[in-house]
Amino acid sequence: MESELEIKSDRGKTHIKVGYVDVSFIVNKFMTIQAGNFLTPLGTYQERLHPMWINKLPDFPLGFGHDDLLPITETGAGIRGGFSVLKSKLNYALFVSNGPQLSDGGHIPRTEGMLLYEDEDTSLFGFLNFRQNYRDNNSNKAMGGRIGILPFPNSSLELGVWAESAIVGAKYGAHTHSGSSLDVPDYSKVRSRLYGFDFSYLTKVSFLKGMIDIKGQWNKIKTDYAKYLNTYDTSGVVWSYSFANHSVDYYAQCSYRLFSFENNIINKSDICFRYSYMKTPKGSLWEKDIKQYTLGINYWLNWHSVLKLAFRMETGNRERQAIFLQWAMGF
Repeated sequence: MESELEIKSDRGKTHIKVGYVDVSFIVNKFMTIQAGNFLTPLGTYQERLHPMWINKLPDFPLGFGHDDLLPITETGAGIRGGFSVLKSKLNYALFVSNGPQLSDGGHIPRTEGMLLYEDEDTSLFGFLNFRQNYRDNNSNKAMGGRIGILPFPNSSLELGVWAESAIVGAKYGAHTHSGSSLDVPDYSKVRSRLYGFDFSYLTKVSFLKGMIDIKGQWNKIKTDYAKYLNTYDTSGVVWSYSFANHSVDYYAQCSYRLFSFENNIINKSDICFRYSYMKTPKGSLWEKDIKQYTLGINYWLNWHSVLKLAFRMETGNRERQAIFLQWAMGF
C-alpha cells in the first residue's frame, strides 16, 4: 500500500487531504497489479520525482504542478512490471482509469477547453480535469501506459514512450443561460490524446569528482475540435468560439552530485539546473507561452532528508521571479 498525506496552512486555516492512495499485489517477478488513486505513469516525473524529498528542486516544471497540463494521479487499475531482453531491460505500466474531464467553463471563468485536474470545480473551457477523476463524467474509460527500455547493462540510460486516450466530454455542459438561441454544446464525442517521451541518464564522472544526473520529458496534448460558449462577456451576450486545442510542454534537468572531496559538507551537496517550457492553445482564454529557469543547491542531512535553496525565473506572457527555501523529508 502506498499513500501521501498533504497538510497545508493558508490564511490561518489548515487543510489536510490524501494526495493519493493505492494498493498493489505482486503476482510474480514480472507483474504487479495496482488499484486505487495512483501516481500516473505518463512519463517518469510524477511517478518517480514528484515526492519533494526526491525532487532535486523545490518547485515543479511547467505543466507538472499547479499548471496541470498532465495528471499527477489517476483513479483506476493497472498492471506493471519488467523483464530482461539479452543485456537490456524493459519495463512497462498499463492502466485503465476514469480519465480527465473536459471543462466547458460552467463553474470558473475562462477555462473552456482545458483538461481539468483540480478537486475543486473548474471552468477553463476545453481544459481537462484529472483530479476530479474519483468520479467519471461519462461511461468511457481512459486507457494508457508507458514502455521503457534500459539498453545498457549498467542501467545508466533509460528511454521511455507513453500515451493515454479518452473521451473527456459529457453530453451537456455546465452552462446555464437565458435569452440566447445558442444550444448547449454536446461534448460527448470529444476525445483527448496525450503522448510523449522521457529520458534519464546517470553516470559517474571521475574528473569532476561527482555524479551527473540528466533527465527530461516532452509532452503533447491534443483535444478534438469543439465549440465553447463564452458567457463572461461584459456585454452580457453569449457567443461561441473555438480554437486548435493543442498544448505542449517539456523540461530538461541536470544535477551534479559531489562525493569525492575531502570536505564532508561538500560531499553531501549537489547542484541542479532545470529548464522547462509550456505553450497552451492560441486563441483560448487560458493561452500561455512561458519559459522557466530554476537553479538550486541542496544539502543532504541524510539519505531521506534534504535542505534546498533555489532561484526561479519565468519569461514570456507570465514574467516573475522567486526564491525558495525548503526542508523535505521522506518516511
